[in-house]
Amino acid sequence: MMNRENKKFPEQLRMWRKSRRLTQTQAGKVLCVSANTISSWERGKVPPERFRKRIAEELGVEESILFDIVPKEFNTILKTNRLERGLTQKELSDKLGYSVSTINNWENGASISEFAIEDICTFFGIEIQERN
Repeated sequence: MMNRENKKFPEQLRMWRKSRRLTQTQAGKVLCVSANTISSWERGKVPPERFRKRIAEELGVEESILFDIVPKEFNTILKTNRLERGLTQKELSDKLGYSVSTINNWENGASISEFAIEDICTFFGIEIQERN
């Protein structure tokens, strides 16, 4: 099997489809979507969450690697933990030493540095699995 783990999702999908000699229509049937959907995914559109597990299984690549979703998941973890503790973004920013706008950006999908992730994990007492 080809190593597709270091490729972006559109490339991985195209490589999977071509390696099996499938048209976009045939690939769509395998993944239960239209040929137009396959085409849009191959051009860079990210599939809705409800399709990701099936796609990852079919392509033989871990979902978190295929869609590079760990940062987004971490943004959700941050917001969930903040809300569970009843903290406002301002209160959390004061405790972590980051600006309110930075906390807000993180919760809305902005990338978070490894150092900031460590600070957040330490503050909330959570562990994140390493990705290799």
